[in-house]
Amino acid sequence: MSNPQTPPAPAAFATKALSPTAFMIGFFGWSALTTGVLTLLRPSLTTVHLCLPLEAEPAVVASGLAAIAMGVFYILAAVQENRAFFYLSLCTRGLTTCVMYNVGGRWMQVAVWEGFGVLGTLGAMAWERWGNERWGRKAWEMLGLGVIERLTRVGDERVERIAREVKEQDRRESKE
Repeated sequence: MSNPQTPPAPAAFATKALSPTAFMIGFFGWSALTTGVLTLLRPSLTTVHLCLPLEAEPAVVASGLAAIAMGVFYILAAVQENRAFFYLSLCTRGLTTCVMYNVGGRWMQVAVWEGFGVLGTLGAMAWERWGNERWGRKAWEMLGLGVIERLTRVGDERVERIAREVKEQDRRESKE
């Protein structure tokens, strides 16, 4: 006989769809995480690509570790819809854009990437604030990004149905 207080099993994928801003932050985090892993696997390639002396390889490895940590934090903030993090990331990424732009050389690639990240995140925030009411939901659905939301609803309904069945079975067993 099972315990009548047993909670229902959680849905396999019971999460809400990411907002456009969270999607941008998550994408940026994924790119940082990927870059960090690739840098750790082959630090010499990054050293050569950035035209650094071979003695700089330990610093490149440290940079790869920092990129992994940053990627994890950005992905976590995206999943949590951490709006304060989103706003603060604009400041730090804007500063990074300015600094890397002034350094120049191969670091311009970093400045361009960070700059596009800031513009993309600002665009997503503006979309949520002003455009979402007019065009946002339909465009989001057309891009297929609303599929996650629909799957979540189906998953939630399934979990609720299973929970009702378990309660009914427990009730029948307790009568016997």
